[in-house]
Formats: sequence, structure tokens, C-alpha cells
Amino acid sequence: MKLIFKQLHLDENQEYEAVVRDVVVNKKKGTLWIFVELDEMKNQTFMKSFPLALTEGSLLWNFLNDNELLDRKGNMETDDLIGRDCVVTMSQGKDSNWYVNELDLFIETEADDDWGDDFDDEEDIDFGDD
Repeated sequence: MKLIFKQLHLDENQEYEAVVRDVVVNKKKGTLWIFVELDEMKNQTFMKSFPLALTEGSLLWNFLNDNELLDRKGNMETDDLIGRDCVVTMSQGKDSNWYVNELDLFIETEADDDWGDDFDDEEDIDFGDD
């Protein structure tokens, strides 16, 4: 089987829609990695790295807080990130690889689940427009 590789065509600072595919916590290296897959580029993930500083006001805490991912006690479960839709911007590293520069998760609201008509059709008022 011949493998044919395509060149990546990404633009720095352009927004791309993506999905979080994996979250890895490496306590030994003191890092949390979030891997996302771009909607327009399936089967390839890109990484966003955060220092694993578990204190309020840290870069990681600010990211989680800004994206409304912390529970009432200020904690979170990393598996809750997997499958979440997000918007990312990309940057090319010194090693020529592409990395996630900015990552913003779509924040789910009650309004997202409350789409459309809450009334039964039987209770609709007939205005005689037919």
C-alpha cells in the first residue's frame, strides 16, 4: 500500500471549528494536553498545552473558568471535555508543526436545549389565517 501525504494548508490566527478528542494529564511533566480535531481536517489532532498548575488564577484555572468548566467547588473532570465543540486558532511552531494557539469551547446554555415551540399544537390559537 502506498501512503500519500498531503501538505497542511492552515492560516495562523484564522478561526477553525473543532472537537476535543482527548485530554491527557501528565503529572510527571506537569502538563495538561488537550487534543482537538478540526472539522475540515478529519483524523488528525492538534495539541493545546497548559502547565498543570492547580491553583486559582493559574493559566489552566483561568481557561477552565472562562469556559465555565469548573463545578461549584472549583473542580472539573477532564473527561467532560472530550467531544466538546470548540473554536481554535492555530500557530506554527519553530519545529514547523502546527499547534493550537487559542482554544474556546462552545458554552452550552439552557437556551440551547430550549429551542422552538414549547406549546402543544392542540393548544395553538387559530387566528383564521388559513
